[in-house]
Amino acid sequence: MSKRYKFKPGDLVKVLDTVVDRVPKLPDVGLVVRGIMKWPAVKAHSKGARQTMYRVLVSGERHWINGSNLKILRKSEDG
Repeated sequence: MSKRYKFKPGDLVKVLDTVVDRVPKLPDVGLVVRGIMKWPAVKAHSKGARQTMYRVLVSGERHWINGSNLKILRKSEDG
């Protein structure tokens, strides 16, 4: 069974969380790149919830951002 993720590489997203200290006039828009991470990497106990983190390219820098802090602006065209 394949897993479905909310965002895929090539999607244009708006970052709802503060990622980097920078000029406030710049929009927090980024591009999802390949790679996801489950955080925390190791479950502490059986009821521990892990969050899906996406790698997003914002202003030329890659950041790991929680999927709940992203809003889709445009889906990728590749499928």
